[in-house]
Amino acid sequence: MAFEGQGVRDEGYVASSNVSPLTYTTSNEVLQYSSGGLPYGTACVQDTATANPFDVTAPAAAGAKAVGIVQDYPAVGPGQAVRVRVAGICKARAAGAIAYGDTLYVADTTGRVGTAPAAASNFVVGRALEAAVAVDDLITIEVRVSDGKVAL
Repeated sequence: MAFEGQGVRDEGYVASSNVSPLTYTTSNEVLQYSSGGLPYGTACVQDTATANPFDVTAPAAAGAKAVGIVQDYPAVGPGQAVRVRVAGICKARAAGAIAYGDTLYVADTTGRVGTAPAAASNFVVGRALEAAVAVDDLITIEVRVSDGKVAL
C-alpha cells in the first residue's frame, strides 16, 4: 500500500507509551488486528508528554499539528517503531465526505483527515487526490504538513 517516487519522505518514530495497546480477535484460529495503537493511514502527532522528541501518539483534538501519516499496516502499539510519511503521496483514512483537491487537516482524535474549515486557521496535513464519501474511506492524499497555521 505504500507509494514510492520523487519527493516521498518517510521518517522513523516510536509509538509513545501513551498509545493505546493493540487488541486482536480470533477468527478460524487466525489472529486479526481489532483496534488500538496507531492504525495505518491515520495522522499522528508528537507526544509532548514524554521527554522523547521521537515519540508520536494519536491527536488529542481536531485541528492538531500532525507529524505525518502512519505507514505501518495494520497498526503499531506502544513502544514499537512507526514509519511516518512526512511528504509525498500516501493513503489516509477519511473522517467523512471529502472532495478531490480539498485541503486536509486532522479532523478527529483517531487521526482521520477531513476538509479543513475555511473560516479558521488550521494546521494543514495535505491535499486530497481522490474523493471520500464515508467515514474510514481510504483515500489517496498528497502529504504537505504545515509548520504553522494556514488561513484558508
